[in-house]
Amino acid sequence: MGNRSSTRAARNNTNNNAQTLILQTNEQDPYLVAIQASMAESPLPLGWEEAVTSKGVTYFIDHINGTTTYQDPRLTSIAVVNNSNKKKKKKKEKLPKYKKDLYSKLQVLLFKIHQRQNDEGSIQILVSRENLLQDSFRFISTMDALTLTRRLFIKFDGEEGLDYGGMSREWFLSLSEAVFSPQLGLFKQCSTGHYVIHRHSHTIEEHLEYFRFIGIILGMAVYHAKLFCAPFALPFFKRLLDKSIELSDLQYEDLSLYRSAKKIRDSDDISGWALDFSITDKDSKGNTIAVDLKPEEPDLILTNENKQEYLDLLLKHYFHSTDSQMNALKEGFYQFVPLEYLREFEPEELEQLLAGSKDIDVNDLKSNTEYGEGYSDSHPVIKLFWEVMMTLSQEELRSFLQFTTGSNKVPIGGFSHLYGSNGPQKFSIVPKKALGLPTAHSCFNRLDLPLFMDKEKLKKDLLFATTETHGFGLE
Repeated sequence: MGNRSSTRAARNNTNNNAQTLILQTNEQDPYLVAIQASMAESPLPLGWEEAVTSKGVTYFIDHINGTTTYQDPRLTSIAVVNNSNKKKKKKKEKLPKYKKDLYSKLQVLLFKIHQRQNDEGSIQILVSRENLLQDSFRFISTMDALTLTRRLFIKFDGEEGLDYGGMSREWFLSLSEAVFSPQLGLFKQCSTGHYVIHRHSHTIEEHLEYFRFIGIILGMAVYHAKLFCAPFALPFFKRLLDKSIELSDLQYEDLSLYRSAKKIRDSDDISGWALDFSITDKDSKGNTIAVDLKPEEPDLILTNENKQEYLDLLLKHYFHSTDSQMNALKEGFYQFVPLEYLREFEPEELEQLLAGSKDIDVNDLKSNTEYGEGYSDSHPVIKLFWEVMMTLSQEELRSFLQFTTGSNKVPIGGFSHLYGSNGPQKFSIVPKKALGLPTAHSCFNRLDLPLFMDKEKLKKDLLFATTETHGFGLE
């Protein structure tokens, strides 16, 4: 009777993490088992990760304190004392040491930014696919940062689907494609394929409001652990982190000009080169123009003594002429991710944090896939499926990933860190009983795969489903 009373007390107080409940039991009480099972199914606290040792034993990683433990953090409010006379000794495997990497840095960042906000509640954002950017811009511009930290529910006009994470992921990626549109004119693609802030974007009406909006979207993507297609050039991330711009960054603006500037910097004597402080550039209409870097001295000749001034003015012309746009973007971004929380990140890491990886490793996806309702890695249909996946191009794989997860990028740390509607959720494949094309539940990273017996038919239908189907519906 005493054991049951103690367990009832635990059941009434499992949400009180400030007090540890001591349960004395001589056997495995069913109420205690139910409590522990219920708590173990809930999401891990922010900053924690579940992992498995080489021997298959589950342990937990505390990224906030940089430690590992066998103790499930969800069960720390219940301490069980076994009064049985039988003392059981179980030798446990030595805990793996804590490893600090980009994923662990991201977990610490997420913990910090969530800790400073009161993000309770939810917010629904209704947009149309035809006017995605304008609808999103108008809605976001009327909201404060605190409201935008609530759980997101994206609703695409005219579509019945319910957002448990998949539509939010697609919204961020669709927005990222829209903001880089050449017609919008906010960013310019450089010779490396990356994007920089367009130096003539100031001619666009409401350009600062748009840059602030983009900063908010970037900040929301980090806060809500979503990926944003961010093919910005390296100098963009340097500026976002308030790091210094260097001459090598000029290659992202004008490769030939960078090579000439590098030759000037590295040469011991340029006295006979007959150069001045003017450069050739493009105006807002694309016409070639001459620009004096030092207009107050238009006839100034470039010498060994003043070449550093020339190089400094060159960087100022190409980068600091967009300071107002960058500052507006920072204003939006820092509302969600303060600069002081980013001090440990390098520009290349910030790029990965926002955009994930575009290179898809099929073997990594395969090793982090779960199966349901009769499928297994040895099932003939599953074997055919992975054979087909190995033949797909990276572009086809990105379409597949977009179809099944709502994002065409791989999260930091690989597919073991794929997120679903309520936290980490691995990719899964379940049988689709009805005939027809494969279908997906992107909120749950799930593919419903019919019982294909022909490899070519499987590939044809899979590619058709992943490349020709758009939008969300209800089954």
